[in-house]
Amino acid sequence: MIHDVRNRSVGRFGASSVWFSEGDFFRPQSLASVPMVPFNNPRGTILVSSVEATAINLVGYMNRAGGLDSLAGILSELAVDIDPERPVAASKFASILWAQRLGYLLEHIGTKDNAALLKEHVLQHARNSTKLLPGSEASNAARSKSWRMLVNASIEIQA
Repeated sequence: MIHDVRNRSVGRFGASSVWFSEGDFFRPQSLASVPMVPFNNPRGTILVSSVEATAINLVGYMNRAGGLDSLAGILSELAVDIDPERPVAASKFASILWAQRLGYLLEHIGTKDNAALLKEHVLQHARNSTKLLPGSEASNAARSKSWRMLVNASIEIQA
């Protein structure tokens, strides 16, 4: 669970720039740029990351999300709540590489409509191809021209 701590002091970290998750600290460049939505709970309303921002963060922190196959399973569940017009806005606070991977994965899991506008964004802004699985060999990888992606791993969606 990721908590928004914009209005709290968290040790020596600035309260406007830290997310924490089970002891790990994440510091996006600007928390204010991350798309947030209000969430009601028994103690009031808090701001949480939008579904689209959560999806792009999961792609960016793929290993912490359980790896590529687990990530594909998580995205297949989140995809029903993704507004096709919002992934572009969510990707603006992150690396274009994350947007490329997210779009490719959304298409791969069968939610092509959710990725259509993101594909246009990637084609306009991505200068180079990137690996689907960072840190892995890609010399014989298939290429996805529409996502500028080196598909260097197979994906088995884990539920």
